[in-house]
Amino acid sequence: MEIPKASADAFVTFTEYPPNGWLGYCDVDYCAEPRSVMLNFEYNAYTTQFWFFVTADAMNEAGDDVNADVLAYRDLYFTWVNWYSAEPETPDTDAVAGILNAIGANGAALTSTLLYRAAVDLDLYFSCPDGTLVGYGAPNNCGGVDIDMGAGSVDHVRGDGSIGQIENISLGEA
Repeated sequence: MEIPKASADAFVTFTEYPPNGWLGYCDVDYCAEPRSVMLNFEYNAYTTQFWFFVTADAMNEAGDDVNADVLAYRDLYFTWVNWYSAEPETPDTDAVAGILNAIGANGAALTSTLLYRAAVDLDLYFSCPDGTLVGYGAPNNCGGVDIDMGAGSVDHVRGDGSIGQIENISLGEA
């Protein structure tokens, strides 16, 4: 199976149900309650959220991860998903300073930054004392600045030379 990428023509077709669990889907714009996937139906992986629910019997003997059958199913259909069992490395302080400098966020009194590498669009929000938000769609409330990158920026070169996306909200001047 070819690995789906985040584009309008990325499709996935499920030919079997997951072992020890349930697989649901929702439209990206609305997800009140996931619906069960249909086998042999082509889903657009760009406009669809997939929900993989595992049952208690899906756990391995130690109880700290899912069993080999569930992992094999995940690896077949969800190869674009990153599952981590350990904490990622903390970025070097100089690297973070280089990234913040490159996006113009150096010198802010308060900065919240999310660094990631995935073909998704994540957003940060900050709630101002007056109830307004700083974030996507409201980038300059209460003296805040929002630096936002969409799913297409997954290969963006950051200020420290690393590859990935940056989401940042900075408040105030130093």
